[in-house]
Amino acid sequence: MIKEGYQKAIHFFLSSTPEIAVKVGITRLKCDKIVILEHGDYKFDTKVISDLISTEIITLPAEQNQISQVITNRMNQETKQIYINLTNNYTGPELFILYLCFLSYINSFNFGFPYVVINEKINIIPIHPLLQPIETSVDFLVALKKAGGNVNSFSDLAELVDDIENNVKGIAKTSYFIRKLAKQNYVNVQKNGRKMKVKLTSLGEFIIEIWRERPINE
Repeated sequence: MIKEGYQKAIHFFLSSTPEIAVKVGITRLKCDKIVILEHGDYKFDTKVISDLISTEIITLPAEQNQISQVITNRMNQETKQIYINLTNNYTGPELFILYLCFLSYINSFNFGFPYVVINEKINIIPIHPLLQPIETSVDFLVALKKAGGNVNSFSDLAELVDDIENNVKGIAKTSYFIRKLAKQNYVNVQKNGRKMKVKLTSLGEFIIEIWRERPINE
């Protein structure tokens, strides 16, 4: 049963989030549950949280490539609205991964929003247009990852992707998907003489983890 004045929603934040930012978020949004994502040496003092709120603490793994899986798996257990407090004095991969996992979540389920607290006011963060790549698009990202993150031409990339032949038709298909991925900032494309060099971005790497949720065999 939800406490009076609270809504059925869940509130995520990192343990390094400033206490005042957490207090503002909890007071204004009044979610009935919070999840504290502990990382590194950061410990959050749960005394600042109302005893009316259900609290869960999850310790994030030290390995960066496992963080997104832990967060995404936890988010996917929820069927209610999710808020995420990104107010943070700590700059590191955890915050970036947390944001990306949240984007993945809301683009799948279409509810919730990220925010930061500035001058004790909630400021909604504009949502990056994270578009779910279709299976073939992800195949190109995975191929780039296996190739060390970059290739010197569309032709080179076509050779690495299953079901894509290194011929005129295959290269045209490769070009089509790579240009779409470039618009989403999952890859960078630069001229390399008469060819086009393709490089996987950090966002593209995280997309592989978020959408595929399986290791890349080196």
